[in-house]
Amino acid sequence: MTDRPDRAPESTDPPPSTVTIVARANGPLLVDGPVRLTDADGTVTEVDRLFLCRCGHSDAKPRCDGSHKRNGFQAPGVAPTSRSGGQG
Repeated sequence: MTDRPDRAPESTDPPPSTVTIVARANGPLLVDGPVRLTDADGTVTEVDRLFLCRCGHSDAKPRCDGSHKRNGFQAPGVAPTSRSGGQG
């Protein structure tokens, strides 16, 4: 397969354990599970939990910085079960 410049190279690593992505009500996408995120500048971060912006206002894109709360973002999703989980 030919590498495309707009995509990270495909990994030959074994598949990770299950990753779950949940759209939070009026908030970000919650990604649970071991994930590797490659930022636009090529920085690679491996984390077990990640909140991804879906309102478009985050200054930390693709990560959520809580801007959805200040900007009145509304979208369907699952209500958070606790406040201890992060940006939801």
